[in-house]
Amino acid sequence: MGNGNGLPTWAKVLLQAPLVAITAYLLAQSAGWIPSEAQLISKAIAHNSEVMKLHVKNSDDLAASIRIAARIMCENAAQSERAYNRCQNIQP
Repeated sequence: MGNGNGLPTWAKVLLQAPLVAITAYLLAQSAGWIPSEAQLISKAIAHNSEVMKLHVKNSDDLAASIRIAARIMCENAAQSERAYNRCQNIQP
């Protein structure tokens, strides 16, 4: 049977198994073999940041294209040199 607390050896092993499993899991995480939730969240945030930077760049490019088109339409619609010159205030 057991040694002192009255539990058989197989029961002691079963009681130790969850502790060993948790310890092994935490050691594997700290070694980098299993990614931690913090690492996964950090990677997701970095990815989202890159996506947002690309979105902002694309939005800026689109806005510049719209301003160029507005300037050209303004110049084409101008009926005087003064009106044409005011179109120059529209910067791409």
